[in-house]
Amino acid sequence: MSTVVTGPRVQNVTRTISNTAVLFATSYAGGAITLVVSIILARLLEPEHFGVVALASFYFSLVGRVRDWGFDSALLARQDDVEAAALTHFILQVVLSVLCVVLVGAALPFLSGVLSRDTRVALVVLAVTGMAQSATTTFRTVLEKQLKMQAMSLLELFTGLAAAVVAILMAYRGFGLWSLLVRHALQGVLNLVGIAWLCPWRLTGRWDWKLVRWYFTVYGLPIWLGGWFSLLTYQFDDFLVGTFITVERLGFYTRAFNLSLLPIGFTWVLTRTITPLYATMHQSRDELQRVFNMLQAYKARIFLPIFVVLFVAADEFIGLLLGVKWLPTAPILRLFVFYGFIRLLFEDCASFTTIGMGQPRIFLGVQILQGLIMLAAGPLLTIHYGAYGAAGAMTLMMLAGAGYVWWKIGTYIRIELGRIFLRPVLAGLVAGFGGHLVMGSLDAERWAWRLVAAGVTIVAVYGGILVAREWRELRRDVAFCLSATRMGLGR
Repeated sequence: MSTVVTGPRVQNVTRTISNTAVLFATSYAGGAITLVVSIILARLLEPEHFGVVALASFYFSLVGRVRDWGFDSALLARQDDVEAAALTHFILQVVLSVLCVVLVGAALPFLSGVLSRDTRVALVVLAVTGMAQSATTTFRTVLEKQLKMQAMSLLELFTGLAAAVVAILMAYRGFGLWSLLVRHALQGVLNLVGIAWLCPWRLTGRWDWKLVRWYFTVYGLPIWLGGWFSLLTYQFDDFLVGTFITVERLGFYTRAFNLSLLPIGFTWVLTRTITPLYATMHQSRDELQRVFNMLQAYKARIFLPIFVVLFVAADEFIGLLLGVKWLPTAPILRLFVFYGFIRLLFEDCASFTTIGMGQPRIFLGVQILQGLIMLAAGPLLTIHYGAYGAAGAMTLMMLAGAGYVWWKIGTYIRIELGRIFLRPVLAGLVAGFGGHLVMGSLDAERWAWRLVAAGVTIVAVYGGILVAREWRELRRDVAFCLSATRMGLGR
């Protein structure tokens, strides 16, 4: 007679898998809603409106460096005196976000000759909304720390839908830029109210100056320094395109960038559920190795065909969903497909090195490397090649950062590169070529038929190759996940 052995670590694993199953459903629903809303808003609004928000976001992030110290990772990793750590975290977040608003107000007179009136208004709205977002992070982190993310994901699905409906109605009524700004602000406020209500922590605890020093020195300083390079990594390109080209061109550019991240939008579930699990495994390299390799392997297998479809049928995808006025987005999207796939495999490395390995300075090195590459290559390529050059610089930067962090992780655990990359990449190349041939045989004006034909062909060929080669391994992993999910749900 066998005995089922349970314990805190097993319960954490099963709870994580259970969370992932539920969060995947809400994530896919939220992703579908976001895609539909973005299509509707893109048809109702002009590319310039999206460019204004993107440029204002860069300046807000620049000023917002005073509040972004990475305290969330520190609170997530804290194992003792959690209530005091939470209250200290909350007060720090609120105070720093208020300081951010003050700095934005003080900077407005100096920005009048640099930014348009619409961009300055958007900057103010983003700064004020940032106070609600900062206050929310403490409650969200406490829920994530307790692996209680199912209700939170449903709430965020509802708040996102509510804010989207309001934005669509405003755009239809002709409010233009304000429809995007109100959507951002409304979702931030609703998230604060809802997540605070869900969280069992009720601002209890005490203010602790020792914890303040711990937040700033142990986690805060390296993450804050890295944040400056992160600004160069993820938003400097928006500044370059919006400043050296036009805000309208920035609208096309940001649309292509966001579409290339569609597959990654679904992986945030994995990142949010796996990060607390890394905290429980940080003393076991074997467990970290197994989880990391499995996660990367399945991310590559599941999401690669989506990138292939986006590359092969970019014109059809853009023209059919967004309309003819957005067609300049298509060639930029093709460049960003490579960026998107690399970032897919890079996305959770920060939590692995910071929480799993307990070495936050590794990712600081990654951010410095990426920031320097973007600072050197971004302006040069953007000035000479426009938005295409900016997209190329972003891809080069992401490739260098991913290569460096994977090399550092590889010194801590054994990374199974063949298992992760070989079969999915080969299957993707064959499927992409087949999809291109099938699509080329159809009338160029029939966008819907060409997109469907390419998508079906690519998915069928890609899936067929992988299933034929990995059927036994797939059945074993699926059986394990289903068993663990049942254990987690029946707890």
